[in-house]
Amino acid sequence: MTLKLYKSDTDPGSQAAMMMVYCLCQEEKVEYIDVNILEGEHLSEELTKHGVGLLIKKEYKTNIDNYTGISESVCLLNLKFENTIISIIQVYAPTQDAIDKEINSFYDQINRARSLANGKQIIMGDFNAKIGQRKNTENSIIGPFCYGTRNQRGDRLVQYGIENNLTIIKFIFKKKTENLWTWTTPDKKSKNQIDYIMSNCPKLFQNIEILNNNNFASDHRLVRATIQIIKHKKCRANFERVISNLSTLQNQAQYLSNLTKKSENVFWEDTDDIETFYLKIETSIHQSYNEITTEKPKQDIISYETKELIKKRSELLHAPLKTQEERKELATLFKTTNKKLKQDYKTYRLKIIENNLLKTGSQKRAHKQLNSDKKWIPSLKSRKTTKTLQTREDLVKIASDFYKNLYDDENYEQCYKDNLNYNWETNSPVQLFNADEIIKNIDKLKIEKSPGPDNIPNEALKIGKPILIQHLITLFNKILETQNIPQKWGESRITLLYKKGDPQDIGNYRPISLLPTMYKLFAMCLEKRLEPDIEKHQTKEQAGFRPGFSTIDHIHTIEQIVEKYQEFKSPLYLAYVDYAKAFDSITHESIWQALKHQNIPDIYINIIKNIYIKSTSRVKLDRLGPKINIRRGVKQGDPLSPKLFIAVLQNIMKDLKWEGKGINIDGKYLSNLRFADDIVLFSTSSKQLEEMLTDLSDSSNTIGLQLNTSKTKVTTNSRQTPIIVNQTPIEYVDSYIYLGKLISFKSTRHKDELDRRINMSWKKFWSLKEILKSKLPLKLKKKVMDSCVLPCLTYGAQTWIYNKYTKTKIRTCQRSMERSILDLKLKDKHRSSDIRHKTKLINAGKHAQQLKWKWAGHMIRTTGERWTKLVTTWKGPKGKRARGRPIDRWTDDLRKIAGDNWIEAAGDRAQWRQLEEAYTREGP
Repeated sequence: MTLKLYKSDTDPGSQAAMMMVYCLCQEEKVEYIDVNILEGEHLSEELTKHGVGLLIKKEYKTNIDNYTGISESVCLLNLKFENTIISIIQVYAPTQDAIDKEINSFYDQINRARSLANGKQIIMGDFNAKIGQRKNTENSIIGPFCYGTRNQRGDRLVQYGIENNLTIIKFIFKKKTENLWTWTTPDKKSKNQIDYIMSNCPKLFQNIEILNNNNFASDHRLVRATIQIIKHKKCRANFERVISNLSTLQNQAQYLSNLTKKSENVFWEDTDDIETFYLKIETSIHQSYNEITTEKPKQDIISYETKELIKKRSELLHAPLKTQEERKELATLFKTTNKKLKQDYKTYRLKIIENNLLKTGSQKRAHKQLNSDKKWIPSLKSRKTTKTLQTREDLVKIASDFYKNLYDDENYEQCYKDNLNYNWETNSPVQLFNADEIIKNIDKLKIEKSPGPDNIPNEALKIGKPILIQHLITLFNKILETQNIPQKWGESRITLLYKKGDPQDIGNYRPISLLPTMYKLFAMCLEKRLEPDIEKHQTKEQAGFRPGFSTIDHIHTIEQIVEKYQEFKSPLYLAYVDYAKAFDSITHESIWQALKHQNIPDIYINIIKNIYIKSTSRVKLDRLGPKINIRRGVKQGDPLSPKLFIAVLQNIMKDLKWEGKGINIDGKYLSNLRFADDIVLFSTSSKQLEEMLTDLSDSSNTIGLQLNTSKTKVTTNSRQTPIIVNQTPIEYVDSYIYLGKLISFKSTRHKDELDRRINMSWKKFWSLKEILKSKLPLKLKKKVMDSCVLPCLTYGAQTWIYNKYTKTKIRTCQRSMERSILDLKLKDKHRSSDIRHKTKLINAGKHAQQLKWKWAGHMIRTTGERWTKLVTTWKGPKGKRARGRPIDRWTDDLRKIAGDNWIEAAGDRAQWRQLEEAYTREGP
């Protein structure tokens, strides 16, 4: 493999400073790594404006070992090729006017970079030094082909090279005199060599040359070096091919044609087992892809007019002699070209956004298409040494070790032996899968999602559905028959999503498992069959991952309880329970027990056991980590996981001896509410709450869940008596964000929540600035406002109290956003009705009130016993109201329209719908 380094550096404040690295592989076509030094893209202890830095093209990201910014003037990049690491140190030396202290500091920074570098080092950049002719004692680092005269800075650079055995590569290769200078004065009268490449491994270098055709304004010329790196040739059979793009009709038709032919050889033979038959299906899909694999079409971003300007600029830039008028014209061309390039890129982005909004109405899909890079985790702290590590291999190792320990279970071996001795024969037959059942779940697969280790996207099954359906029916039913699964279905890839907290703490990332596509489809079919039995055993306290429930159920229940306890001045304690890595911690044995207790057929339990017994995973950052055995937890991203988790949680909650604990709602005790693992405990005393938290912690430990006492919080309207759980005091807080809603006992809680919603809406608004502040048609901006900003503003509006303050705040917020979209000022005195006539936005105030009205009717008409209805119709706890004006209640505005018998009116859908217009008419 030959690595070509293109190097040029100007003043860090200039716009043209850049370095480019090209990679040529033997017997392969030329591919490129572009490394650009950009303003301010260095890492420094202080916030600065300029500096050196590097950008590497994403296809070579796996060669990056680490990157370290030393200062404004020095940065380090380690590139790894097989077993060879090349350390590139990019520098920019102080100018001639700098004092000696700055020069000494500069070389100290280089030494610091070299101390972090590996054996083979390349130091390159603008040293602002003239070395000139070689002296007799300098043969070890300077070749015979020198240029110019030496100055004091040149002596310092040569002395540094001698002391550190760094050869100045430029002087090794013989070149023409006109190809030796690298920098010229602005008047073009003086030409000097001040840009150098130094290395402690000069034998790596095959050539070095100066390039004249740099197409940017710079008084420097590019320096290109070629180095030889030995790279072992890989077996082509091991290369992972890029999956075809199935978004075009032509590719879809070709894929279907190929799949039809390949599927002719896919059928179940008497000698087949599950593994063999699955591989037949997988191979037919892969082969059908590979035959239509096409390169991603290059986007024509730059307009013809801009290309002509670039061409004209280039011709004038390289003209040997320029008049004063030509110099002025060149300066004007650079400004005009830069403006046109920015305009073309902006136009291109807006065109992509507009097309996606018109076709799908999704701005997320547009930004996903335009997003050309992926943020890396720059560094992580080692859990053993607490040292911050930056190398890519270290990061993968930290993540892999963390999840290896997290998913390990000391009791797993015994559990595994018990399963080997388990009687897999069962007398509880189940219904076979049919075409309608599988097709329905294929249609639910989402497109444009990352594939798992099988490298098959969801589109492959959706498009190939007519051809693959019979094979999938056979495969799934054979799995039911044998209670076994393909070995590959146990494999997955873990990608990390940052949550909050310290980004260097691996514990602050959520692991998402990328699974084989056909396994996901099977799991979706299986989950639908498990749902009825699991649903039967769920109580009304659980609202997570259940049909007919949402976050509003619990938010409304808590708000009503807080409102009524505040009204009657009765003590109330709420504990918000937090588990440490809940989904990743439950034991597999607890899953089997929960499913057995909830009457899940043995066949399904055995299949799920096989899935988890064979489960392995690998952490996927910019490279893959080692294989990890999954011995506990449920995979986040697996369709089965939510149902399995709530089944396990219900299995321990039913055994808690909490009869008579909690709060009394008309003779029924409410002790807890659960939305998956987000749990709230209720009590009228701190002592009882402490007992309940201790009981919950002890029961949770039996299934592998650990109560996170540092993140578990308590709110109260009474005395903050200490609550100790597991020898740790639980913190009291004034407010808590539960399921996205502010919960507090303050009298200003409704105003605080509304202000919080408005602030979040403005944050969302400005995140969409590229669309909302652009010249796109208003109808597209309306679509984005109604689908993105409005839901953010009105989340939880079903539980709001609509008084004059609430309505005014909502109205003011939306009108301000409308003026911002139209670029109007408040002082211009434009009528709000005229603005609304132009934007045609959904009235946010009216929409919020409609949400509340419809929710009230839905809640009252809901069949079955639910806490939302029970607490709404409940008069409240025993106590005495405070003197003075009554507090605002949630039902006040409903009673104003529907009367005191509003509950009876809400039970009649037709009557309630007629009253809606009168209710919302009072909105803004």
